[in-house]
Amino acid sequence: MVFTVLVAGKVGGGSQNYEIQFPKRPKLDALIKDAEREFSLNRHDIKIKKMKVKKGDAWEDVHREEQVTDYCQLYVVPEGKRPPSQPVQQPLQARSSNTTYAATTTTTTVKRSTSTAQPRMSYSTAVQSHAVPTFPEKVKFCFSCMEDPAVHLIRREGFMAAFHHLPAITNHAPDIFTKADTNNDMMLDTSEFHRFGEIYPTILDCLYYRLKDDQLRKNQEDEMRRQENLKRNGQAAIDDARRLHQDALSETARLEDALQKQTNALTDAHRKQQNVLNDLEKAKHATQQAKADLQDLINQKGGFKDEEIVRKTKVVEIADKVKVATIKVTEETAKRGQAEQRLAEIRKMLEEQERVVRHHDTQVKKFTDTLTNLRDAHQVAVESVDAVGRDKQDLENAIKDGEARVAAGIESVRNAMTQQREKENVVAREQAKRDLIERELQTAHEKEALCRADTHIATREIGDADGKLAAMKQEHELLLQKIKQAQDEDGAMLRQEVALRGQREDLEKYEADLRTDHRQFLTRQANRSVVQTTVFSHSMN
Repeated sequence: MVFTVLVAGKVGGGSQNYEIQFPKRPKLDALIKDAEREFSLNRHDIKIKKMKVKKGDAWEDVHREEQVTDYCQLYVVPEGKRPPSQPVQQPLQARSSNTTYAATTTTTTVKRSTSTAQPRMSYSTAVQSHAVPTFPEKVKFCFSCMEDPAVHLIRREGFMAAFHHLPAITNHAPDIFTKADTNNDMMLDTSEFHRFGEIYPTILDCLYYRLKDDQLRKNQEDEMRRQENLKRNGQAAIDDARRLHQDALSETARLEDALQKQTNALTDAHRKQQNVLNDLEKAKHATQQAKADLQDLINQKGGFKDEEIVRKTKVVEIADKVKVATIKVTEETAKRGQAEQRLAEIRKMLEEQERVVRHHDTQVKKFTDTLTNLRDAHQVAVESVDAVGRDKQDLENAIKDGEARVAAGIESVRNAMTQQREKENVVAREQAKRDLIERELQTAHEKEALCRADTHIATREIGDADGKLAAMKQEHELLLQKIKQAQDEDGAMLRQEVALRGQREDLEKYEADLRTDHRQFLTRQANRSVVQTTVFSHSMN
């Protein structure tokens, strides 16, 4: 429902009249603000001090919203000016139809027979021009609506089409066109149409306001079609936004699943990397242990070498002692032989020689035991040297094995470090993939939020368009009803003007006939006088 308020005020040395529409009864602050804006649009910047509303024949100050009714008349009082007891020009008073209303002080209908009567205003005129159109403006506007753009003249078809807005006198349109077409070329130029407006001012007024209303109707229909297109486009946008939102949700779910998989893969890569690190630490520890064992073996090998040298030295010393003992045994044996020979030769010295023999036997036995011991020690030393050789070979083999283990450990460490670098690269790639997926997921979330916002905006725009479209349709229906009502109200006046014009033309024709008869009568009287004068003259002669 449209709530209409008629506002008037004396500003800038003249009266200004406006029609302001609201979707419902406005608040006083909103009403004052819109009224000030209407005045400012016409280059009158004012500050409204108070407003008066017309109740019957009296004006009351507006203090409450309930005092403002639909199509009420308000008079605004700017700051710094005293309101008159009665406004110089009252606001436009509404007729029963919203399409037209009259600028008059006493009645809501206007009867006119000349172009000097107060013109009626249509809804479109009140909203768009805010001023009463002049006669030339009416002629110019009607001519522009009815003319053929190719020749800039009004053809008969265009004239008839315009008269369809005046159903009460549509059947009189051919006669009116014929009377307006003074040169009989089946077209009206600006001068002929201007003369038509002077002859039929009421028809011109009705044509002006009906064409204005038709223009407004077309604008409203265009606007409704535009709103419907906007609604369809908005619905399509909502469908697209919903589809994009669904796609974004699917993409978000896919990216979240990919992110979870990538997180699992990254965790597995970290676990494998940790395992490789553990293996690397173990390999390093094993390598260090192998190096320590190798060093111990090397040290032990060095000890064995020293011991071998000592033992070889001892073997040489024992061999030397064996040689010395052998020499001594040989010498003692030779001495024993000599002593036995001397014993045989010298019996005398038997006891002494026996004692010497026994002594030498003791020495031989002693040296023999020593030689045996030395030989046993030599054999033990030789066996020890052989054992040391075998131990040395075993130690060298152990050293070779330790060196092989160290080399294997170093290779293992190198392989583990290579695997560690590969795992680090894998972890870096997986982390990069995860970061990329996180960024894509963030983008998907932003896209989803944007789609959701677009859907909300499009839904709100469709709601606004529906509201505007419903209001416009209601306003359009109201306009059509009021146009029909105005056409019905204008019918009697138009028919009266056509009838009066016909009567005037008949009277003018009758007057012309009377003048013709009078001239003929005067001519006959003059001729008769001349004849009588001539006859009288002849009779006098």
